[in-house]
Amino acid sequence: SGTGVLATDGYLTVADDLTVAGSSVPRGYVGSATKSSQTDHTTAFSDVLSLTVSVISGRRYRVTAYCSGSQITAGPSTTRAQILDDQSGSVQFIYRTDQPLTTILAGNGAWHFTATSTRNAVIKIQAAASSGAYRVATGVAGAWLEVEDIGA
Repeated sequence: SGTGVLATDGYLTVADDLTVAGSSVPRGYVGSATKSSQTDHTTAFSDVLSLTVSVISGRRYRVTAYCSGSQITAGPSTTRAQILDDQSGSVQFIYRTDQPLTTILAGNGAWHFTATSTRNAVIKIQAAASSGAYRVATGVAGAWLEVEDIGA
């Protein structure tokens, strides 16, 4: 590992951890997950979906997320969903202040972070409803997460 040539056949050269002007090129897909069970979310943020991925100190990562659910008990409710990384970074990608009963609320979002250490990082989607409950179903129709390495 390091900078340099990993293999060449005279026409195609495969680089090993190629560095250009001090920045490593993106390494792409790191991991993804889809929702495996139905969950209801009430007043405090709780986990919709969790994904553990290996990250490298100093590298940047893009997290993309999708969440879809419905208000299943009397509203209206302020309904929220967020992406959360294990370095205490987060971004809300769903926020509605008047979520009525049985109405579907869906959204997607993206979050970038730079790993502060090499480790197994835990990335989550969390949701909450100020009254009643926000129900998220299973599978890609309910929620998914994807993490990509976008360079250093």
